[in-house]
Amino acid sequence: MGRPSTVSIRPSMPTAAIPCPTLGSHTIVVEPIRMQSSCTVKPAVAHPSGLSPTTTVVNWCRSRSMAGVSHADRWWSEPACWLGSAAMAAPVTFDELFSLEPAGDDTFRAISAEYPWGQVYGGQVAAQGLLAAGLTTEFVYEPHSLHAYFVRIGNHGEPIEFEVDRVRDGSSFVTRRVLARQSHGVILNLSASFQRVEDEPEAQRVKIPDVAAPGVIEMDSWIEPMIERSGAAAAPPDARAWIRITEPYPDTPLMHAVAHTYTSDDLPTEAVEYAHPIESPDYDDPDVVRPFFGASLDHAVWFHNLRSATDWTLHDFRSSGVRRGRGHATGELWNPDGTHVATVTQEVLLRVAR
Repeated sequence: MGRPSTVSIRPSMPTAAIPCPTLGSHTIVVEPIRMQSSCTVKPAVAHPSGLSPTTTVVNWCRSRSMAGVSHADRWWSEPACWLGSAAMAAPVTFDELFSLEPAGDDTFRAISAEYPWGQVYGGQVAAQGLLAAGLTTEFVYEPHSLHAYFVRIGNHGEPIEFEVDRVRDGSSFVTRRVLARQSHGVILNLSASFQRVEDEPEAQRVKIPDVAAPGVIEMDSWIEPMIERSGAAAAPPDARAWIRITEPYPDTPLMHAVAHTYTSDDLPTEAVEYAHPIESPDYDDPDVVRPFFGASLDHAVWFHNLRSATDWTLHDFRSSGVRRGRGHATGELWNPDGTHVATVTQEVLLRVAR
């Protein structure tokens, strides 16, 4: 499940140094399109895939062009304080979040970050499920797709156990099924496929959208966000964001796929909201209440050309419409050099709040 659409996160002080309310006493240093951390956290548990403890809190930074608005005159960006809360004893690092510890045969246990909306973020549990699947394969196989169903809301207050079923071990492809469980039942049903690297001709027939690079977005656009949202009768709705992970991680195809899966659940719900016949309110107003209740129902990712998620990655999503409380969004992930990193599709539950 992505961020529930009933939550709107906004920093209270759009200045150079922002005490992030969701990270306790942690201070985030914010620049127009860059977020860095300066805190020290406890060492993470050793990770079988090579993750090492660091002192940087994971976060991603975003700068958006939305609702079909030209990138030349309508840009905004927001610091995204996503991990931890004032009630947490310590912030959660990327290392800790993806330090899956063995809990039996092909079973792994992971923690969850505490998010402001009180539920486990779907991108997190899907990424952890992909990592659990990958830990049961040989390193010669790289992830090329995953399909996830978010079955129940996750509880951040207890560990998540990932049970991996080795569906098939072929010479070219490996298939895994993963169930993520908590005390109240299964919260995720995920299938993932891995391919042995093949030396075959390649082609890319699609191009990155013509949008401004994150390094050239005007400072004023960050200080005074300008957002134009459209109803169903306006131009085709879209949601775009430059996103990156600010904490380093091992340079492996598996970890690149895990990191991109983690961030890929952010924008689909927003794209569906823009397609809804009920027009969205002014989200610049910190007191605004979103008119929808939303959650991700399922999520699929195809990995085409994996690059590091610590590089800025353009997420470009659009929705085909909504029906019977469900909306569909499709999008692409792009490296700044124009490489098509991944394709993402998601169905979203979007009900009018009553």
